[in-house]
Amino acid sequence: MKKATLTKSQSKFFTSTARHTAFVGGYGSGKSFVGTLKAIVKLYEINKGNAGRPIPVGYYLPTYGLIEDVAMVYISEFLDKMNIKHQINKSSKKISLSVGDIILRSMDNPSMIVGYETGYAVIDEADVLPLKKMKVAFKNIIARNRRKLPNGEPNRTDFVSTPEGFSFLYDFFVKNASKNKVLIK
Repeated sequence: MKKATLTKSQSKFFTSTARHTAFVGGYGSGKSFVGTLKAIVKLYEINKGNAGRPIPVGYYLPTYGLIEDVAMVYISEFLDKMNIKHQINKSSKKISLSVGDIILRSMDNPSMIVGYETGYAVIDEADVLPLKKMKVAFKNIIARNRRKLPNGEPNRTDFVSTPEGFSFLYDFFVKNASKNKVLIK
């Protein structure tokens, strides 16, 4: 695997061990880059020495169109640049690496976030969805993110997003701030 160079803000996000960390920035600030990098590294970390069934990570976007048109292409190109072998399964919305799978899911129909378990999750562009729908999607994502991690760490769910006003991320990270939540702008 090649080394990646991170900005100070990206590094704070990448190294955060808070239960929930958000990296919020404008276009071109490297949100998807660092979210993808953290998802891949977490996939390796949580499956290192894991003798059992591999623990997948989840990557969530507002629509299936964004999964197919952006995430699958971007993550695949990213893995190619890092010299990491992988396979894309468009029908099951998975990217498989030697250590496990990245499961890609849409948040536009939160009731469909069912039937699998992950050990870590990244939510991309949370504020694109209406607040009420995003709250349901988040609740379902947390319910899926429950595979027990072999190193005893808690499951984490992180966010990368553009600032979209006072919606879910503002409500979650500012109005309802806690020591388990870190907001990086």
